[in-house]
Amino acid sequence: MKWIGASAELVMDHPVEAVWEFVSNIENFGRWVDAVQEPKWTSEGERGVGSTYESEYVWSGKTSHVEYEVTEYEQPSKFGSRTTAGRYPYQGTITIE
Repeated sequence: MKWIGASAELVMDHPVEAVWEFVSNIENFGRWVDAVQEPKWTSEGERGVGSTYESEYVWSGKTSHVEYEVTEYEQPSKFGSRTTAGRYPYQGTITIE
């Protein structure tokens, strides 16, 4: 399976904890990834490695359902996830310093 890969660096004038709260809250996912719509948690309980969420992903006019699993959760510095279902394989980690 081929994975979609990307790398970016952004310097922000915000406390690390505030950035963590924003990126680790899946309901905000569509606010910083244009193609993502209707993101929501699908697992119950406390958030962490193994938690799951889903979204719709719109690309080239087509909407696909995508499911994800949290692979890294180190508050307040690292959030990682990967797709578990959907047509766009993805695996990524956000590091906050």
